[in-house]
Amino acid sequence: MTAQSGTPAHTVRGASFGLSRGHRHWLYRAMLAVALTGLVWMVLHYGHGLIGVDGHAARSAEAWCMKLHGAAVMAALVAFGSVLPHHVRLAWRAGRHRRSGAGLISAVLAMVLTGYGLYYLGDEDWHDYASWSHQAVAALAVAACLIHVRSSRKGRIR
Repeated sequence: MTAQSGTPAHTVRGASFGLSRGHRHWLYRAMLAVALTGLVWMVLHYGHGLIGVDGHAARSAEAWCMKLHGAAVMAALVAFGSVLPHHVRLAWRAGRHRRSGAGLISAVLAMVLTGYGLYYLGDEDWHDYASWSHQAVAALAVAACLIHVRSSRKGRIR
């Protein structure tokens, strides 16, 4: 029981489960860095001829993109993990934005699994499937993130 209200301390009624401005900015910047480094890699990998970059320069830039992408992923996973104990748990208990939140968590888990496959599957055939899956799921993850952020601001989707 809390001393002031007489209600159990574990209740979520009236609890604030929103993220602080700094926490939100850290999370958004980390996720944006992951998305942008992945997008730049895709442009270099598939469209280097269209943007006027020769194959050798594109491969060199791709390697740097993947290094930056990996670093951004580490930061994003820490940031994402930091919202699970408080934000996700309390919002879930309160019944707030469950569909968009579950979609976002599912998309992040799919990104982790396909990313793991890209990194650890040695067979070229499986690597190609993991790569295409990772890129397709990335589009869904970005959409899931935007939907969840919008739903939390508008209060429309639950």
